[in-house]
Amino acid sequence: MQPTLCLAGVAFFALLTVQGGLALKDVRLVTRPGNGVVRRGSAITLICEYDLEGAPLYSVKWYRGNREFFRHVPNETPSTEMFPFQGLNIDREQSHDNKVQLVDVGFNLAGNYSCEVSADAPSFSTDFVSHYITVVALPDKRPVVTAERPDYEVGDVLRANCTSGISRPSANLTFYINDVPVSADDVRHFPARLTTDLMESSQIGLVLTLRPFHFTSQSRVTIRCDATILNAYAETAKVTVKSRLDVPLHARDLPVSSAAAIEPKPERGQLGRIYINSPIKRQRINS
Repeated sequence: MQPTLCLAGVAFFALLTVQGGLALKDVRLVTRPGNGVVRRGSAITLICEYDLEGAPLYSVKWYRGNREFFRHVPNETPSTEMFPFQGLNIDREQSHDNKVQLVDVGFNLAGNYSCEVSADAPSFSTDFVSHYITVVALPDKRPVVTAERPDYEVGDVLRANCTSGISRPSANLTFYINDVPVSADDVRHFPARLTTDLMESSQIGLVLTLRPFHFTSQSRVTIRCDATILNAYAETAKVTVKSRLDVPLHARDLPVSSAAAIEPKPERGQLGRIYINSPIKRQRINS
């Protein structure tokens, strides 16, 4: 029969031991990576820290939800025991008295994890702590920003889109104009696009009437889009458009994106260039 965690019983037993003098203290559950966020297919280590104040350890038990999947009882042979849990893979060599390492983690393993620590005689005190684990799949590319045109004048309506790569959960997208956050009234949110394996791609739109202060001293407007997923992923892309007065007639009304921007046509004898806009900030937190 699969062991389960009875929280009411644990709490009642802990209350009795508090009244009799609690030897067990400072129980906490830490994870590595330390943010409790793990990439799908990678590993995460759960560590149960505690202070027995000199009392002997009776057991450390691990639960996902209310189902026990691993326990360590030093006075039993063998001292460690694993219990079946679909999709949960334990690296036994890296798991012992107060540590469990989960490998090849899938989306189904996201949830609440608990460690229950019990001291042996004479205190028989028990305590438990929990930590929520989130499983993510991160985009394999930065977001893409596209503007409707490469050039604008004061009073024109700037229309732009920002699209993230596929991920789970979907990325949060934020627009900036010249590094200043855009008002929520100027942003349009579109439904996330789902793939067959339940991954998502986010997209937002920008509809903004340009004012004189939107143009820099170089007559430029820089559109920036930040994409974030919890504290595990952060990418930024940008595209710059110009004042219409600074753009030759042949280059007007062409779409522009963060993938490539076209420089005005060169004079005779000069070489033209195509600029690839790199992200102004790129950060990926590896698990």
